[in-house]
Amino acid sequence: MASAQQKVAVPLQCANCGGDLTIESAENGIVTCSYCGSHFSVADLVGSGAATSPSRSTKIKSGSAHTSSAKGTSASSDFDKFFKQVNRSSRSGVSTAKQSSGSRTKSASAQGVGVKASAGKTLAVIILSVLFFFFACVCLGSFMNSAAAGLLSLAQTACMGYIWNAVRKGRVQKSWIIAATAIIIVLIAPWMSAVESYTSSPLKQENITWTDLTLAQHAPTFDADKGHIYSNDSDRLDVEFADVSESDFNSYVNACREAGYTIEQEIGTSSFEAFNQDGYKLTLYRFSSNNEMDLTIDAPKPMGKFIWPTGTLADTVPDPGKPRGYISTANSSYLTVYVDGMTKDETIAYEQACVDAGYSNIDDMSDADLRATDNKGHTLRVSYEGNQVMSVEINTS
Repeated sequence: MASAQQKVAVPLQCANCGGDLTIESAENGIVTCSYCGSHFSVADLVGSGAATSPSRSTKIKSGSAHTSSAKGTSASSDFDKFFKQVNRSSRSGVSTAKQSSGSRTKSASAQGVGVKASAGKTLAVIILSVLFFFFACVCLGSFMNSAAAGLLSLAQTACMGYIWNAVRKGRVQKSWIIAATAIIIVLIAPWMSAVESYTSSPLKQENITWTDLTLAQHAPTFDADKGHIYSNDSDRLDVEFADVSESDFNSYVNACREAGYTIEQEIGTSSFEAFNQDGYKLTLYRFSSNNEMDLTIDAPKPMGKFIWPTGTLADTVPDPGKPRGYISTANSSYLTVYVDGMTKDETIAYEQACVDAGYSNIDDMSDADLRATDNKGHTLRVSYEGNQVMSVEINTS
């Protein structure tokens, strides 16, 4: 029996972790390391002789002392290797745990920074969208009713916010971006329409009754009931009528001339100006771009006998020498006087006299209209108002 030889399976070692492998544990020709999970082919293990050095089958004598010693030595070696592997795995586990903990800390920190950055960008989108909304409301509110302006602005703001947010997050879906952009472009049309409507018809139209106009009795009735009244008192009427054609304008000019507005009349293709014998001044102007007509009637100044004021700013200019006039304002800082009986030529001559009296710093002097200053800082304006009326204005500002 001592000479009989038999093959005994010696444990192999895993090339990755040093753990024991046994061919008898193979399944479907594959040996799996129970420590690290590595896989080895039985054919490779047998063909190469080992995963590590002690992997081949050895012939030993059964029952010999040498065999017993070898077994003891092998067992001792395997026991030492086991503890080395445990120590190695323990150190690896600690290192892995530290790395994992560090990664989690960094990940949490990065996530926190990312959340703050995302929140900041979102807040910026919200603020800018709100500003855009109010800006759009203000702009459109000037051209159209506030409800329509608000809805239109809200839709545009939502589309703009979606596009910005999608691009910011990198979640760009081309079809949705195209759709949102198309909506914004389409919504520009009401903007343009509103602006065009405002340009062509800026009036906030109201119903107009001719007999409710204070100075209406001093002009022919105009057949229009829509427009806007700017001034309506005993001194001045200023009203703008909507939807006035060129033929309507020309017909009304002829009616005004027939009503007595023929004194110093000035006629243009879209304008008319004249006085009647009572001193009322009528001015017409038609805006061809929006078919509106502006009608202005100025009542005459309450002229009467007067004496040129003294001891005021009137001392800085010559006395016109006319017995009739009207002093509107006369104090230490402002003077306004209307002088009756001054023809246009006489007004031009008076303007030259004012220049000779010290108002030599001329800003404008044309068509019976003078604007000048003297060396004391007084500002003078002399104008021919028409119908033989001259105005003189002086101020210290």
